[in-house]
Amino acid sequence: MTTPANGVFRQPGDGRPFAVGPSRVEVKVEGAETDGRFSMIQWEFPPGAPAPPQHIHHDASETFYVIEGELEFPLRERVVKAGPGAALHIPAGTAHTISNPGTVLARALEIFCPGSLMGLVEEMGRIFADGFPPDQTRVQAAFERFNSSLAT
Repeated sequence: MTTPANGVFRQPGDGRPFAVGPSRVEVKVEGAETDGRFSMIQWEFPPGAPAPPQHIHHDASETFYVIEGELEFPLRERVVKAGPGAALHIPAGTAHTISNPGTVLARALEIFCPGSLMGLVEEMGRIFADGFPPDQTRVQAAFERFNSSLAT
């Protein structure tokens, strides 16, 4: 697919929704709409939602922009606490995860570059839908399919 000539526009509440455990995702820009260059989703992280295991994307990056609430980003060397208006870019090769340790819902935008990395989040949603705690063999296999690995 090629990028639409007239761009991509979605109203609030538009976009393809799915869940990753108790967290909700709404796809704002599909990778196919950007020739695979990037994709963008909006997350809703309830307090205490399970965090993904610390992991590394070997050839992809993620950028987060916090809309409301507070999120924590444990990186290999430090923990970044991010409130509304904060942005964090996680380059390829950086061990990281994300959590909402607060008492209120947190919302954030996330950009994946390349856009295909969003497929990992979709696959994690399917794994979580099959039961909690998630099957760790399936989790590891999913990360490997997207040239990512669990941090040790």
